[in-house]
Order: sequence, then structure tokens, then C-alpha cells
Amino acid sequence: MILRRLLITLLCCLSGHTLYAAETSRLADNSLLSFFEQHDSIMLMIDPQDSRILKANKAAARFYGYSQSALEKMSIKEINTLTPVQIEEEMQLALSEARNYFIFRHRLADGEIRTVESRTRLYAIEGKELLVSVIHDITPGRDLDQALWHYQDRLEARVQEQVELLDKERQTHQQRIYFALVLQGALILLLALISIRLFFLKRDKQRLLKQQTQTNRELQRLNEIMAHHFQEPSRRLVTYAQLLQRKGSFDYDPETRTALEFMQQQSSRLNLLVHDIQRFLALNAPPPKADWVSSQEILDLCLARFEPQLKKCSAQIICGSPLPDVFFPRRFLSLIFEVLIENACRYSRPQVALKLEIQSRTEGGWVHFYLRDNGQGIEADFREKVFELFYSLSAKTESDSSGIGLTLARKILALYGGWIRINDAKLPNEESGVCVEFAIKEPML
Repeated sequence: MILRRLLITLLCCLSGHTLYAAETSRLADNSLLSFFEQHDSIMLMIDPQDSRILKANKAAARFYGYSQSALEKMSIKEINTLTPVQIEEEMQLALSEARNYFIFRHRLADGEIRTVESRTRLYAIEGKELLVSVIHDITPGRDLDQALWHYQDRLEARVQEQVELLDKERQTHQQRIYFALVLQGALILLLALISIRLFFLKRDKQRLLKQQTQTNRELQRLNEIMAHHFQEPSRRLVTYAQLLQRKGSFDYDPETRTALEFMQQQSSRLNLLVHDIQRFLALNAPPPKADWVSSQEILDLCLARFEPQLKKCSAQIICGSPLPDVFFPRRFLSLIFEVLIENACRYSRPQVALKLEIQSRTEGGWVHFYLRDNGQGIEADFREKVFELFYSLSAKTESDSSGIGLTLARKILALYGGWIRINDAKLPNEESGVCVEFAIKEPML
């Protein structure tokens, strides 16, 4: 029973001691807060974690020109005019000089800058560690404490450095803006010049298109005229020359017979020239649309069409694998094969059977066709010249050749992005010959 009473008494003493300690701490905090609030010195309570002002007394409100509630929503960084780097430098300087205060420059609500002495200590208030700063305005007492103003001069020098740095940055920024404006003006001027140039180019293009349309119209008209006014007289010359030859009255007059043969030959040549010129002029009209065609089928038809000429040359046709399908107008591909086969027959060697090899190869988006023969061949200096209009390799063939065939082939291929050339790839074991290569571009899928 006695032990129980002792334990109860001990517990009461301990509880009373704890309550007494808590009450003592509360009274101490209240006393500090009351002292803080009523003191005439400028005082601030600052959170060391984020530099927020948690409490400001009335003296601080009067000094800074803000209400207490406004100050307690601000950060000390909004008042201190030094940069974080400069604040750190001042703290290091105070540590090296064994000072327990700092010299700062604070900005008031009206924008005035005041030099202050800040004495700061760490206190535990209501269970939380806070910085309590006591601020003294030392701006008016410059002559009273030269040692203190020595530090102020240092601060002013640092602030001046900061101001000069800001001025320099502002000047640099202004220079960049000026340069950007000059560059923008130059670009606008350049765009204006380009626009003017494009306007004149568009006008010139329209004028050239108009001229081209007029030229094509005139060429089409010329083609129509040639079809009647040129071919009709040549056909009549051939007809009357043949009619005179059928009459026997000139059989014993060699000179007249030679003249009639010449008339017939030249009128036939004129007829051929007019026909080929018509085909050449027709290429100035809008070209027909390309389509998928069988190049092997078109080649077979051309070979059948030239069967008499090929038999006359004792021709041997050598074909490898079947030719592929190409995206090209059927009529134009047939014309290219006709020109090349006709040239192979025309320029074959006398007393030598013609060999004509036709092959193809697809590579890099192109279909290449190769026509090789063992004919007379073409010297390197003339391999480009034969593509000129009305050019013929020899005078012997001028009577049955217009010299337009290869020109037609090149122009047709160029209309659809293709090309044609002559190279050295002769048939094996042959003294002479020529290889004509032309290429047709495959369409983009």
C-alpha cells in the first residue's frame, strides 16, 4: 500500500515537471515574440531554408514602407539588392574579419536604397529554428563610423560592378537587337528583290509560253501544208516519171532514160524528206501519254515489217531473253526500233551477212536496250554528229535516207527523260560494227 502511494506521488511529480517545462518554454516563446513585436529596433524572422520572411515587427514595417502582412509574404531576396554571389562574398568576408554582422543594401518600398547593418542569430521558436535579424540603418551615420563605412564602400563598389555588368549586358542586348533588325531589313529587301525578279520571270515565262504556243501552232500549220502542198507535187513527179518510163519511145535514148531515172529518184527522195520532216515537226505537239507496253511484241512487229530488207541483207537476228515491258508510248517505241533496224540494214557491209543482236538490261531504275551489228561501223568522231538533223554518213545512202531517223529517236527519248548513244561494244569476232544503246526510265511507284 505504501509502495503504491510512493509510485503515484512519483508519477505526479514527473508529470508536473513536464508540464512545468512545456509551460516555461511556451512562456519563453511568448516573451520573445512579445519582445520582438514591441521593440523599436527593426527586426525580421527569416526561414533559413527558403529565405522567406515569416514575421516582421512594427519598426520593420515603418522602415521598409510595407505593411507587416505584406512583408511577411516576401522573401529577403526581394529586399536585398546584392546578388547571391555577392551575399556569399560578404559572408566570407565577415568570417575572415571575425565580424558578427553583415553590411547589406536594402531597397525600401519607395525604391530608395539604404545601407544597413544586419546582426543575425539562429533561435528555436515554437519548435522551429528561425533566423532573427536585427537591422540598423547606418546610412545617415557615415561620418560617425569610418570603419563601418569602409565595408559600405566595398558593398557600393560591388553594386557598381553589378550595375556596370548589367549596363554592359544591356548594351550587348541592344547591339544584338540592332543587328537582328538590320538583318531582318536586309532579308526583307532581299525578299522584295526576289519577288520583283520572280514577277519579271513569270512575265517572261508567260511571254515565252505565248510565243511557244504560237510557234507550235505555226509548225502544226506548216506540217499540214507539207502534207498536201509538198507531198502532192513529189507524188506527181514520181507518177509521171514512171508513166514516161513505161512508154517504149525512150528505150533507145540513154540520156532521156537517165534523166527520167534521176527525176524518179529525186522525187522519191523529196517524198521521203517531206514524210520524215512531218514526223519531226509532229513531235512539237503535246506528246502522247506513256503506258505499259511489251517491248518484245513491238520488236517482233518491226522485224516482220522489215523482213524484205532483212532478207536482202541475209540478216541473222540474235535475241537473248525476252525484252521487258516498259512505260512508254507504243507508237514512239515502234518508231525507235524501226529507225535502228533500218539503219542496220542500210549500213550493212556488202557481201557480208548482217548480224543484228538485240538485248536488254534493267539497272538502277532504267531499262537499257542494246542493238549491235557487224555493219560498216561509225568512227568515234562522228558518233555524236550522226544525231544531227539531216546528217548522213555517206553520199551513197542520201538517195534513200533523209538523215532524220536518229534525230527523231533522240528527241522522242528526251521527251520522256530517256537518252540514246553509240558506243564501242561490237559483236565478238567481227571486224567492224556499231552498238546503239538507248535507255528508258522506269516510272516511280
